[in-house]
Amino acid sequence: MPPQHRQRQNTGQPQRDPNAMDIDRNQAQRPPIKCYKCNGLGHMAKECRRNLDVRGMTYEKMAEHFEAAAAAAKDHKELAKKKDFPAATQ
Repeated sequence: MPPQHRQRQNTGQPQRDPNAMDIDRNQAQRPPIKCYKCNGLGHMAKECRRNLDVRGMTYEKMAEHFEAAAAAAKDHKELAKKKDFPAATQ
């Protein structure tokens, strides 16, 4: 009997088209979406809720802003530690 007239055995899995593209496979390899407005990850510029717009900043202003933000975050963490352990900081 020629191969095209054979009955397929039902293995419980759907038959895959050998010519189909694996679109879902490529999604795991993509980097996360980056916002071009605030340089944040996980959203696009049209969905951005921040008032910051890095598109209009020069490189120097951008570096200055992110250094200040990092310093503020570090200070905030240190204050939180002092509140958690007041006896250890005195």
